[in-house]
Amino acid sequence: MDVRRQLDERERARNKWKRKKVRTKKPKSPPILPRNPTTSEIEHAASVVNRDFKLYDHGHVRVFDKAKKNKLIADINFTDIKKMRKRELMDLKFLCSYLNEAKLFVNPVHSKGRSCGGVMWAIGWRKSMKRYEIIGRYKNKKNIEKYNTIYRRHISQQKRAGQILWYLFHKVGDAALENNRQYMRENNLPGWADNDFHEENDSHHAFASNLTFTSHGFFNHAHKDEGDDSELPFAFLLCVPTFRGTGELAFKTYGYDVRGGHFIFRDYGFGVQFKPDMICQMIFSQRDYIHGTLQPIESSKFTKLGMSLQISKKITNICKRIKAREFDEFPSMYYVALNSSYLRL
Repeated sequence: MDVRRQLDERERARNKWKRKKVRTKKPKSPPILPRNPTTSEIEHAASVVNRDFKLYDHGHVRVFDKAKKNKLIADINFTDIKKMRKRELMDLKFLCSYLNEAKLFVNPVHSKGRSCGGVMWAIGWRKSMKRYEIIGRYKNKKNIEKYNTIYRRHISQQKRAGQILWYLFHKVGDAALENNRQYMRENNLPGWADNDFHEENDSHHAFASNLTFTSHGFFNHAHKDEGDDSELPFAFLLCVPTFRGTGELAFKTYGYDVRGGHFIFRDYGFGVQFKPDMICQMIFSQRDYIHGTLQPIESSKFTKLGMSLQISKKITNICKRIKAREFDEFPSMYYVALNSSYLRL
């Protein structure tokens, strides 16, 4: 049973109890815990979306909320990879290769109550996880030590990966990107591609403090990203067709056959449909509108790679405290960077 329906039934039972002239025992309100949907529920959701939702799969589309003075819900752009310029295609292939290698040096993210299937990884900055740690990075220390030569080459490519993402989104929503960059500079937020934390952030291509990427049949519950910084209105999403094993860019001529996996805005009846030979760049209001990814149908050879770039509220708060010099009197406190584990500010 859908969580929302359970909440509605609970509310109806409570209201019915309030209207009774002779009070009976108050209805119980046991906790409603999210669970993974059943196969029949997954199939039903897909059929409803395919039948009733407006699904965009090409061109450039902006969707506004008329009830809220035409507030932007999503700015969606599709790019045919067969028509990309040679340099753009090379950059996209590099980005896919970079992220595939990154899986070796970060741990999968376990998002209880939200993720239903597939795998998610995160790159960039995170809240403190240990005593005396101020701010840290997502790292798989065991593999970094084991494959240190590969790791050092890998992080030397991080800046280029950040530049590529900047240019991919800048052509779609330059104002949103510039707004994020200015906010990060003002509050001294590190970009996900910054190797170290600096007292002054002068990065020209930073617009998010972390990057999460998903594949292998990833899908999740419909949700709002309430943990993101409330002062920034948008998140950034990029979806690319890839080979499952190598992470390389996959064309339809190679046999790419992933179906489904639509990205939907449940309460507004529209979504994004991912076709072969298409990448999707989307800027959307992730805090204000419920959204989610349906389960894709994937073979053992291909997968849909999804990337999400955002700024978390917790990172913003800790960086504001760093800027205010709150930790200067605590010499034992440190932050975790890429090249070294323990560095003082």
